[in-house]
Amino acid sequence: MITSYFYCKKLVVTLFTSTLLFISFYPFAQTGSLDTRFGQQGKVITYFNGVFVDMRASTLQPDGKILCVGGYTTTEPSGGFIIVRYLQDGEIDSSFGDNGKVFTDFGYDYELATGIALSSDNKIIVGGYGSIGFLNIKYDVLVSKYKMNGSLDSTFGNNGKTIKSFGYDENIYSTIIQDDDKIVLSGNTTSDLLVSRFNSNGEADLSFGVNGAVTTDFFDREFGRSSAIQKDGKILLAGFKNLSHPQFIMDRYLSNGQLDLSFGNQGKVVRDIPGGDERIYSIGLQRDGKIIVGGVSGVTLSASNENITLLRYNIDGTLDASFGESGMIITSFEGVNTRVQSILISPDNKITIVGTSYEKDSYGALDFVLARYSENGNIDSSFGIDGKVISDFGGFETNATGLLQPDGKTVVTGMTTNLIETEYKLALARYNGDDPDRNKYVRIKHWLHHHGITWEDKPNNLINYYSIQSSTNGNAFTEVARIFSNHYGGIQTYTAANNATANYRVAAVSNTGNITYSNTLTLTATPTIILYPNPAKNNLQIQGLPAGITKLTVTDLSGNTSIIATTNSTVYSINIAQLTSGNYLLNIKTANEVITKQFIKE
Repeated sequence: MITSYFYCKKLVVTLFTSTLLFISFYPFAQTGSLDTRFGQQGKVITYFNGVFVDMRASTLQPDGKILCVGGYTTTEPSGGFIIVRYLQDGEIDSSFGDNGKVFTDFGYDYELATGIALSSDNKIIVGGYGSIGFLNIKYDVLVSKYKMNGSLDSTFGNNGKTIKSFGYDENIYSTIIQDDDKIVLSGNTTSDLLVSRFNSNGEADLSFGVNGAVTTDFFDREFGRSSAIQKDGKILLAGFKNLSHPQFIMDRYLSNGQLDLSFGNQGKVVRDIPGGDERIYSIGLQRDGKIIVGGVSGVTLSASNENITLLRYNIDGTLDASFGESGMIITSFEGVNTRVQSILISPDNKITIVGTSYEKDSYGALDFVLARYSENGNIDSSFGIDGKVISDFGGFETNATGLLQPDGKTVVTGMTTNLIETEYKLALARYNGDDPDRNKYVRIKHWLHHHGITWEDKPNNLINYYSIQSSTNGNAFTEVARIFSNHYGGIQTYTAANNATANYRVAAVSNTGNITYSNTLTLTATPTIILYPNPAKNNLQIQGLPAGITKLTVTDLSGNTSIIATTNSTVYSINIAQLTSGNYLLNIKTANEVITKQFIKE
């Protein structure tokens, strides 16, 4: 059960000539409480009338709509992938597929969608696996692509669907998309970790591994459960090995599929926590590149002592001793076993875990659980009750997946059922985030097209001055400027003295000497980019692009997109022959900023 507390967010006083005094206030709900504006008092349950569903993953569209995927079976029997889309308020989006639902059958005896991601043009990619036979079962990779209305994209694979066998039994548990729209599907074979990559048209990427796939042996039986792509394009896969005594494992691959030997021990990391068994179910990346993995530890043969477990690793695969206790956090919920199934990292580096709980010594009374931590691993007592939340839908809740909305609210998706009904139902819940106005005056953001930072100086904030601090390594900061608060509100700005790469933060110092630090931003030297010829007729040459992956978008002056391209080269040529004559904008998106250049098409 969740208890909601309310704080006064804003006080408005209006005095009329009749001397009547009207006072109105807008409450802000306790962080971690159910958002009563979502579904029915924060919860949504969807029935499927004879269709048995196994929901496994979800994602957010840019417009805030929620996509959930999994597998379905009927009494015929038949089945396949299922996608359900919800509006921001929790109502099913009837404009999607057939009244909000899409069913896709690949013709296998059993099919399960385990991952979902969005391409750069907002097409929907769903990955999973299918099996043939009931004795000598054969597992294959299944992936499908959909337009935003839910119809299959006929330009992908075979009329929107791809079936692929790499010569193993392939079980896929993670689907992610690279910046160049290549699709990475990860999981395991019957004995090893598996990573496969497909081009955006559904064909296996032959430049990756062997014919599009790579397997990695930890010399045991391995289970890959969650993957992530670093800013440099390297691929991380985490899971566990060994059935009798599971242990955390993780490895990293170069963009061509080879193991990255600079990571961990020759590309691999193994972690055995004394006193129990360990399984990784989720992985998350911080903006500084540090890696957080989460799952469960403390498992015994009687399944009586499972606890939420988080570990943080440095970029090189070594354990980060500054996190929790020697790089690890173990959190217990009183009276129940718990496990992590999703890791969410907010822009201010707070860590929210989403998972499930069940009664000790049994698998009864499963519920959704959430917990939130500060960047250094301390439990965040402002979230829920002492940093923790348990949500009961009145039955058995499983397969929890978490999503973090841009406004800081958390959406949990999964399944629920009870002892009377054998049919699983789709369950969603949404939880309130932090007050968006709290500490807003020390929330800094990067100026696009400028080498500087900006933040809001809130009225009557009791701030004496703002200390602008810089650091070359992101750890040791020194003051480079001091800006005094005017106490009337408005936007404060600071421009760096030179065009050099540095890390910046703002320390808000109150009249009583209390200090509140902002998030940290990295400002990089703005590259000198040259376009030629300009005007151009058929090809526009771009010179001086920064190292790393860069996204290029050509728009007209009204903002309509004409061309999208991605490159990791410092020199690139765009074919503009198809454009009509006129003025255009080239938007160059790097890891740190967006640079806009204008050119003329002859």
